[in-house]
Amino acid sequence: FSAPTCQGGVCKATSCRAGYYLDNGYCEANDVNNCGEKGKACSKSNFPHSSTLKCDLVNNVATCAVKTCESGYSLNSSTGQCERSCSSGETYLAAMDLCLKCEEGNKTITESETLSECMKGDLYISSTSDAAIFVYGLKYILGNIHTSAPTNAGTLVFQSLEYAESISLLPINKAPGVY
Repeated sequence: FSAPTCQGGVCKATSCRAGYYLDNGYCEANDVNNCGEKGKACSKSNFPHSSTLKCDLVNNVATCAVKTCESGYSLNSSTGQCERSCSSGETYLAAMDLCLKCEEGNKTITESETLSECMKGDLYISSTSDAAIFVYGLKYILGNIHTSAPTNAGTLVFQSLEYAESISLLPINKAPGVY
C-alpha cells in the first residue's frame, strides 16, 4: 500500500497493492465476495455452468473468473467460460449449448435439397428460376448462408433451421427477362 495518512494517532492506508482492496483505511485481500472492492461478489450467473469462481488479477485489476466447471463441462482458456465437453469429432455450439457432429466444408445448392442436420462451413444458394427452394434436414449451420437470386425468384424455405451464424440475401439485379 501507499504511505498511510495519520490523524489523531490512527494511521490508515490510502491505497493498496494488487490483490487487495481498500476498506475504511485498511487493505483487505480480494476474494469471491469482495473482488476489487467491499461487497462486489462474483456471481455464477455471469459464468454459466461454473461450479466455483475465483477473484483473479488481470492487468492488476481484480476480476471475477471461473475456477472450476460443472461435471460435463470444461474451461475454455481463451473465453474464460465453461463449455460442454464434446466427444471427439464433435463441435461445440455455445449459442445453443450443444455438441454436434457436423459435415465440414462449403456447399452450393441450386434446387431443393436435403442436407445433414449440422454443417460447418458456408452454404451458397443460387437460383435463376421462380420456383421455391426447400432446404430439408439442416438445423444448425456453423457458418454463413449466402443467397443470390433474381429479384423475381421464388421462395426460400428452411424446414428445420434453428441456428445460423448469419444469413445474407443478395438479389441479382439483371435486365428484365435475362436470367
